[in-house]
Amino acid sequence: MKESDIARQIRNFLKLNNIYCWPVKESAWSYQGLADICAVIPGSGRHLEIEVKMPGKIPKKITKQTEHLGKVVMHNGIAFFATSVKEVNDKLKSEGVALRCSINMGGT
Repeated sequence: MKESDIARQIRNFLKLNNIYCWPVKESAWSYQGLADICAVIPGSGRHLEIEVKMPGKIPKKITKQTEHLGKVVMHNGIAFFATSVKEVNDKLKSEGVALRCSINMGGT
């Protein structure tokens, strides 16, 4: 599976949960460090940014992406790295976002 496949799955999950989202494409003229997915949480209007990475590829040092995500969080947005739909599900739940279609990986 490629990073673009994971991003597509995450966008589909957000759409299933009535979260307006769009892919972000960087260019030489765009603001550097933008996340792969931007969205708006319904009801609260909170800004959401998700930087999609392959498992094991989340940066351990400060990059333009980590700086940008930190600034979004400092301004009451939700911003994070994700390698799967489950990580997005769990993070949104931890932020108090009501999900219509949630993922439950546990038993009974």
